[in-house]
Amino acid sequence: MSNPPKIQSQEIYLDSQYASATINTSKKNDCYFFFAVPVIVPQNYDVVMKVENFVCPISFFVVNDTNNTLVTSTGTYTISEGNYNALSLKTELSSKMTGYTITYDSNTNKLTFSSNSSFTFFGLSTCFRIIGFEEDEDHVSSANALTSDFVVNLAGTSLIYIDIPNITTRNILSKNNGGFTTIVKSVVCDVPYGSILTYTNATGSSVVLGEKYISYIQVRLLDDDYNLLDLNGQYFTLSVIFSYEYNGLPLLDSLIPTENEAKGSNLLESITNQNKVKKSLGLS
Repeated sequence: MSNPPKIQSQEIYLDSQYASATINTSKKNDCYFFFAVPVIVPQNYDVVMKVENFVCPISFFVVNDTNNTLVTSTGTYTISEGNYNALSLKTELSSKMTGYTITYDSNTNKLTFSSNSSFTFFGLSTCFRIIGFEEDEDHVSSANALTSDFVVNLAGTSLIYIDIPNITTRNILSKNNGGFTTIVKSVVCDVPYGSILTYTNATGSSVVLGEKYISYIQVRLLDDDYNLLDLNGQYFTLSVIFSYEYNGLPLLDSLIPTENEAKGSNLLESITNQNKVKKSLGLS
């Protein structure tokens, strides 16, 4: 059998400032990039995608709309979005929670809430991890007071997950009970707020995709709780490389599928579905 021909790789440069469509224009965290010329995977080849580099401003807040509510028996309180230390967080909570006295112990890094009568913090609250309480549980005061179970956690997200929902991978995510995920890369946040995070793929890690036709890429940036990051109007860039690996099947006369061969694959279905996405975004 003759050696399979080598197929030249393609590098794709994505800048959210020039996305074809952005789902939330203020947060800049969910972008579509459509290609003028689609990627069509040659027959008997698999497409392998490598995230080559990623640049993102650390412009997202520790406290945001996914983790800033405290639901209690005396009302629901919303922490203003922003970055805090333990003392400024205590001040913010005290300004919102009238009828409570809030103290902070710098030795234990815990908060204590007290009132003139008994009260309950309900598990529906989204800020428990930040203020140090066990999540998804109700907490009932004892002697009209509650002290956090754990330390105050204002570290923020430790990772940015790059998610591409319109592709198929065999990557595994523990949150999905060990099921497959469309997350293609996790990037460690190792620079402070206001800095630029730069990632370069030094190991060459890549992922085999299931698609044979790709006319666009949707990119979502997630925090380590898999919530969409709010970039507060800032932009990110991402470079990916598509390369092609022979899959070991017998070589055909042509690397480009004929119409009949395409009908037997997911190619035509992929084209139809991706055109529907483009139309739904008002881009057709």
